[in-house]
Amino acid sequence: MEHFVITVARETGSGGHDITRKLSQQLNIPYYDRDLLRKASEVSGIHERLFGAVDERIGWKEMLSAAEKVYTGEEWRDAAGYDLSLDSEQLGEDGCVELIRKILPLFT
Repeated sequence: MEHFVITVARETGSGGHDITRKLSQQLNIPYYDRDLLRKASEVSGIHERLFGAVDERIGWKEMLSAAEKVYTGEEWRDAAGYDLSLDSEQLGEDGCVELIRKILPLFT
């Protein structure tokens, strides 16, 4: 596969962190989460603690939501803005990973 990005929006308690870690390992692609704050700090020259302070004050989800609206014009929770939505309670973590791997060729 050529270069691609998989972005996962998740709710607390959904297992999304573990799902994305497993998917990253199986696809042999980089995984970014809190490490993104460090990388953004390195690129921008803004101290990582300032990114962290914003993260804690307004919340990671709200920060990403605001960024998504700016860049895509879509609302964070609007299903029309997503290519795929999975119920990890029904599918389980491994089921989600397996399904994403199976349908990935449709998006590349």
